[in-house]
Amino acid sequence: MQYGLKVENYKRVDDKKRVLVNEKENILSYLTILLASILISRVTLLLNRGDISGMAPFGIAFLISIRTLKDIKKYLIASFGVAIGYMTILNSASGRYINVIVSAVVLFVYITSYILEKRIKDNEFFIATFIGFIICGLFINKYTLGVNITLALINTIVVVPISFVLRYGIKCLEEFKDNYLFTIEEVISVGILICLIISGIGNLSILNIEVRNIISYLLVLVIAYAAGGTYGAAMGVTIGVIVGLSSGDMILGVAMYSSIGLIAGVFKDTGRVFSFLAYFIMYIALALYSDNLYITSIVEVIISGMIYISIPKKVYDKIELELNCDRKIDSINSISLDEIREEMFNKAKQVRIALNSVSEVLKVPRGNTNLIFNKKGTELTENLVDRVCGGCVRREICWNREFTSTFNSFQTLLENCEEKKMSFPGTLEKKCKKKFELIKGAEKIIDNSKGEEVLKGKLEEGRMMIASHIDNMSKSVDKVLLDLNKEVEVDYEIKKLIKKAFNKGSIEYKKIFCYRDVDGRSKIKITMNNCYGSKYCYKKILPIINNVMRKPMTISGEGCCINPKDNECSIIFEEMPKFFVRSYGAVKSKDGEEYSGDSYSFGKSVGGSYVTILSDGMGSGPDAGRESNATVSLVEQFLEAGLSKETAVDMINSIVALKFDEDEKFSTLDLNVVDLYSGNVDFIKIGAVASFIKRNNSVEIVESNMPPFGLLDSVDLDEVKTNVSNGDLIITLSDGVLDIDKKNVGVYSWMKEFLEGASKDPKHLAEDIINKSKELSGGICNDDMTVVVSKVYSMY
Repeated sequence: MQYGLKVENYKRVDDKKRVLVNEKENILSYLTILLASILISRVTLLLNRGDISGMAPFGIAFLISIRTLKDIKKYLIASFGVAIGYMTILNSASGRYINVIVSAVVLFVYITSYILEKRIKDNEFFIATFIGFIICGLFINKYTLGVNITLALINTIVVVPISFVLRYGIKCLEEFKDNYLFTIEEVISVGILICLIISGIGNLSILNIEVRNIISYLLVLVIAYAAGGTYGAAMGVTIGVIVGLSSGDMILGVAMYSSIGLIAGVFKDTGRVFSFLAYFIMYIALALYSDNLYITSIVEVIISGMIYISIPKKVYDKIELELNCDRKIDSINSISLDEIREEMFNKAKQVRIALNSVSEVLKVPRGNTNLIFNKKGTELTENLVDRVCGGCVRREICWNREFTSTFNSFQTLLENCEEKKMSFPGTLEKKCKKKFELIKGAEKIIDNSKGEEVLKGKLEEGRMMIASHIDNMSKSVDKVLLDLNKEVEVDYEIKKLIKKAFNKGSIEYKKIFCYRDVDGRSKIKITMNNCYGSKYCYKKILPIINNVMRKPMTISGEGCCINPKDNECSIIFEEMPKFFVRSYGAVKSKDGEEYSGDSYSFGKSVGGSYVTILSDGMGSGPDAGRESNATVSLVEQFLEAGLSKETAVDMINSIVALKFDEDEKFSTLDLNVVDLYSGNVDFIKIGAVASFIKRNNSVEIVESNMPPFGLLDSVDLDEVKTNVSNGDLIITLSDGVLDIDKKNVGVYSWMKEFLEGASKDPKHLAEDIINKSKELSGGICNDDMTVVVSKVYSMY
């Protein structure tokens, strides 16, 4: 624990910014509620086309419904807005001040419940509304009791359903930030709320162009384009009913808005311009049919269309995301996937930090060298004293009266023994009675001390090597973190197309998940019922996916994965690689040996790559075979685990180095990795001889001068990169094949000449190379011979 460190206190630097953002959001919310309450309360219901005044129950219903927000400030603002709205329609609403008075009664009930902290039910608000209408009828309109009760009851009955619809819409608006899945009924309730706000604009016009009509047309167009014809028609009916009731011509409004909403939604896939043209043509046709075509109405439609076309696409995407259930579910799944990825990222990061800490602890040196040396000298001297001077009669004189002189003489004797000097200190020569025992004891102690130092050195070397391994593991975790950080793009459009194709082809499935991996390649995971080996995925599903993707797809190497719990089959379709590789290996053991010291492996690996590995163990026979096989197995496992080639080689070198110190055995590595999508090839050679690429008219030599595993503490990769195409052959060999003439090691001219005219079949070529090498060496195999020939084929 260190005291006196100046540590700054934790400060919330974002608090002021957060407060400013909240204040802005609150102000915007208050202004929205004020404007909405003014406009909603202005809406009137004209029961007959010839009526001049009508009912205005929407402001009262809005006050009853907005209490669900449970915010006194917002409720007071809404009450103020409703009062303003009612005051602006005194001449067009029946009863003049009656709506204002009833609104005040509702406000009084709410404030009373707020002060008393009592929750009031909907029925109590409706009773208060009824009483308010009764009071106004008695004292303002002077109605008789029967008429007054009848009219108050009618007004209250009208308020009740409207308040429920508005409350439903307000509740849905509160859910927009919560990834809530809206039903069609909830969307319609929100649409009614928006349509009431639009209808409240009234007959406001500029140069005889009504603002309400422009906004109404625009709303229907936007919803139809974003969510389709169903929602467009539903919104058209809603706004047609509300605006029609306000204007006294509901039938024409419903027919006009719903028809053009349906047409605009049907043509949404053609783009905004063409969908608007279809919308405009439908409007002209309906207007001509109903004898309601005017220049001003045409201008209103054109203006709304211009605004509709100019709205950015991201606005429509956000609206579609809220209204389209499939898109919303995909969005929620994507968010959940990101959260899971972030959680895995944090856990892997903690593992990396822990590994780094362990590595740093292991790398800490033993301590101050001078202190350790002095302490060691003192311990050796004490050990020598205990061995020789324990029963000596001069012990009291030497180690009490002459302590300093005796101690220095003992240390001098130990130093002489360590340096192999046959010299006995003069001070001890005069007084020591156990000279012979003292010299023998000093020599034995020094020998033991050297053995301990060698052991400590080995332990420290092992500790540093373990620290290096842990460092490599930390780097591997870093690579995993990098892969986790790469965004996997979920492809919703492909999923939609595949669903449609499956439904058309009567394909039964459970789940479909389409995405692009970190390399940008498309992958499709299908979950369906087990087909019990009938290859349903090959015969039925794969052709449909190929047709949808319009590029060749294939089933991943994992094939079908059966879940034993529910007997469901999961299969992944991926983009078909451009290239396919077929390999063949030929082996010939050294004469007199039953087992070969070489090991090899080839096959498809992760990430759409094809890997060929060849290792030559030191010497020949089963021991060399075990060494080389261990190297091949480790490389395979590390690459399958997703480790980079550099990390895999470094870790294997550390492991082999430990074994080299033990028995001085090493092994080579000849590794080539072919990218099956691009044809790029990476060669890594650790102590391996040259490889060859046989093309149509030439032979390319690939070589590197790196030493075998275990000879160096670390490996600096000398990676050779090239590419292959259709028909090329990659020839990987051990040194027993090439170095047939030990006096001319590294001379490959004979192999190049042989390959230029050799067979292009992998099996025949591998066997021919073994036979040719044996022939050139006089029919004798002086070393293990291994050849792996890989031929590249183009799939398309």
